[in-house]
Amino acid sequence: MNNFKQLRHDVNGNTRFVTSWLGFGFNSYAQAVKAANTLGGRKYHCKAYGGGIVFQAYQCELADISARLQALAKAA
Repeated sequence: MNNFKQLRHDVNGNTRFVTSWLGFGFNSYAQAVKAANTLGGRKYHCKAYGGGIVFQAYQCELADISARLQALAKAA
């Protein structure tokens, strides 16, 4: 599993995790964000974590998200 860092909950109390796009094998950040969008991920706009992708998910789902992103990177 890649390095997911837990963020503060959103306004509705949902858990959020952010990770870097570099650990999945994509050629560009735009390609990684497009693949993450299919899984519910969004571009993370915080300056403290440049090039991040944020997911609204529970901790038990992170391994599945990571595996699916790596599969999408190999297919691209």
